[in-house]
Amino acid sequence: MQRKLKVGLVGFGRWGRKLAHGLLNSPQVELLGVCDRAFNAGQTLPLCGAELVATCNELGALLQHSKIEALVVATPADSHAELSRAALQAGLHVFVEKPLALNVEDANDLLRCARSVRRIMMVGHILHHDPAVIAARRWIQDGADRDISLCLSERINVGHIHPLTAWWDLAPHDLSLFLSLLGASSRRIAIAANHGVLDATIGFQCGTGRLRVGFGPERIRRMAWIGGGSALLLNDAPGRPRLAQAVLNPGAALRFVAKHRDFSMTELWRRLDEVTESACEIAVPSADALNAQFAHFAHCALRGQRPTSDGAEGAAVVELLAAGEALLQPRSVEKPRNALHSQPVLVQT
Repeated sequence: MQRKLKVGLVGFGRWGRKLAHGLLNSPQVELLGVCDRAFNAGQTLPLCGAELVATCNELGALLQHSKIEALVVATPADSHAELSRAALQAGLHVFVEKPLALNVEDANDLLRCARSVRRIMMVGHILHHDPAVIAARRWIQDGADRDISLCLSERINVGHIHPLTAWWDLAPHDLSLFLSLLGASSRRIAIAANHGVLDATIGFQCGTGRLRVGFGPERIRRMAWIGGGSALLLNDAPGRPRLAQAVLNPGAALRFVAKHRDFSMTELWRRLDEVTESACEIAVPSADALNAQFAHFAHCALRGQRPTSDGAEGAAVVELLAAGEALLQPRSVEKPRNALHSQPVLVQT
């Protein structure tokens, strides 16, 4: 029987609480302590009906714990780099929530640090562990004629928040999938802000990703992987199949892919419906992505294996995020903040 990975958690906000419950529900890990500045000295936490979990308000207590082998970082994004670096330098494996860092220099420094101390660093790009995404990836890999050339993704949360916040908060999920499916080299990005949402077009080695993220009046989660004469559609809308395979009109599909840059994301979804001749649902197994994510982290940390969303992918995502943000920044005092810039920029790899 595989032994459990002994972990500590830093950050006990809204998402940190969710991760704490996920860690306690995962049979592959053992949560030994939680750190948060808001805790009182000696406080304990009754979580999930489990035994009380020890807490501290100073990170050093977790880093110096004799049994803890890995640190889970669930603090605000501006502290990810500092805390992850401290854990790596203390000899711990690291699971850090996305984004890995808020600038390319910190992301690459963490990557070098993890390699130099020979510790596993995994970034919380949880979509890799979504059962629907796993089924989609299997469908793509099993089809000889399914070379994906175009990926569409739309991720809208309810609310009213600055577009750049949406870019850094929501886009990492989809960017990580684009990188894994379309290749990581020769990336070019064009991005535009419009009414609180961001539309990005990113060219990769093997195809193009079109992404819309933002905040609005209703929640939207939908993706499409298009290759050859077929497409795979993922949709979280109520009453719709979570995952479906679509058969496309061959000629119309070729024109759709070739001309996609001429259309907005809204128009692309409409045109995709028009070129779809038929669709059938694909069964998606019931599984908890959070538990699967921690099981994968424990497996990799205990065996010294590369995670699906490792530090290299995390750094590549930060590189794209930073490039997109740079295009959205004002270029002169005469332009308003978040002026729209859609010129492509080459991101070196």
